[in-house]
Amino acid sequence: MDINVKISIFKILLILGLTFISGFPQITIVGTTVFPVSYPIYKSAFTKIGVDAWSAGGSSIAEHGIPTGAFNNPAVINYDELTLYAEFGKRLNTKGLYDFDFDGQFIAPAYVSAAKPFGNWNIGLGYMNYYDLALKNQYKITTIEHPEGTGEFFNSETNIHLYTFFGAGSYSFNEHISVGLTLGLNYLNQYDKIWKSSAEGTGFGALFIFGVLFSPVNNFSIGTNLKFLTDIDYEMKLNENDIFFDPDTTYQGNIVARNPEKYPYSADFPWTFEIGINYKPVPFVKLMAMLEYQDWSDVTDYIDNEVQIHLGAEISTFQSLAFRLGYFTMNDMEIFSEEILNQQFLSFGIKWSVNKKIDVSASVMTSNLFDNEEFEEHYGEDEEQFHQTYISAGILYSF
Repeated sequence: MDINVKISIFKILLILGLTFISGFPQITIVGTTVFPVSYPIYKSAFTKIGVDAWSAGGSSIAEHGIPTGAFNNPAVINYDELTLYAEFGKRLNTKGLYDFDFDGQFIAPAYVSAAKPFGNWNIGLGYMNYYDLALKNQYKITTIEHPEGTGEFFNSETNIHLYTFFGAGSYSFNEHISVGLTLGLNYLNQYDKIWKSSAEGTGFGALFIFGVLFSPVNNFSIGTNLKFLTDIDYEMKLNENDIFFDPDTTYQGNIVARNPEKYPYSADFPWTFEIGINYKPVPFVKLMAMLEYQDWSDVTDYIDNEVQIHLGAEISTFQSLAFRLGYFTMNDMEIFSEEILNQQFLSFGIKWSVNKKIDVSASVMTSNLFDNEEFEEHYGEDEEQFHQTYISAGILYSF
C-alpha cells in the first residue's frame, strides 16, 4: 500500500511549524534535512506557577512573603520559620489552531519548595514544572487507490517538559529594601511520535532570576526582577527501526524515506524584565499591577518584543479568608500577519488560613470570556477560537 507521503508529510510539517510559532523559547533544528523546521514553543504551555500570584493575574511581584517567590520575585521570600509549600494544577483540554488537541494534562507537582530564615537571610530549595506541552492530532491515511482515505488513521503527539531544580535566597537590608536571587538547573525532555515512528531527546540549561523589593512605606511596595534562561542544546534520537521521510530528498518526484540516527535541536530563550507595585489603600484591600517585557531580539525574527499586562486585587473578608481577582494578557506572535492566538484571561482565587501553621489556596483562570477580534475577522465568528482554562491548588505548612 503506497501512502500519499507528500500530502501527509506536508500537513505534519505545516501543523508542527505553525502550531509551535506562538511559543516562548525558540526551538531550532540544525544540521539535518529531517524536519527542517524552526519553531518556538507555546507561551501558553508555560506553567502558571503560583496559585496566589495567578489568582491575582500574575501581578504579585511586589507582594511580600508569597509562597512561590523563588519564581515570581526572589526578593519577596520572607518567612519567620521553616516553611514547606506545594501546588498542583490541571489544564482543561482545548482545541488549537488546525484542530489539534492541546492541554488536558494534570501537572503534579507544579511547584514544591522548602524555605527557612537565617537572620536577615531567607534560603530555599525546590522544584518547579516550568513548561509542560501536550499536543496531539489525528491524520487520515490516504493511498493512490483511495485518495479520499482508507478509513484508517494515524496519530501524532508532542510532549515537551522543562523541569527546574532551584536554590533561592533573599537578603533584607532593612524594612524598606531587600534583594533576591534564584539559580536553577533546567532539564528539558521532548518526546515526538508520528504514526509508527517516535523520537526522544533531553538537554540541560540554567535559570537565573534576580529581584529587588522596595517598600518606602508600610502600605506600598515596588518589585522588579530579571529572568534569563540559557540555551539548551540536545539531540533527538529516533527509536530503533523507525523511518522518517526526508522532504529535501526526492526520487522521480517522490519523497524519499531515510533512517537517521539522531538530529540536533537548540532551545533559545528570550530574557524578561518585570516591574510592578503592591498597594494597600485600606487594611482589607490589596491592589496589584505589573508590566512584563519579553525581549526576543536574540531568539527569532518572527516575534516582536512583547509587553504583557497583569492586574490583580485581594479582598480580605475575614481574618482567615481572602478572595483574589485578576486580569492578564498573553500576546502571541503573528500568524499570516494576524494576531489570532492572543488571549486575555480573568482569574479568581481564594486563600484560607486554616490555622497558624496551614494555608490553603485555590485558583482558576480562563480566557473563554474574551473573543479575539482578529481571529473572527480571519476565520469567521463560527470557527472555534483557541481558549485555555487552568485550575490549581496549593498548600503551605509552617513548622
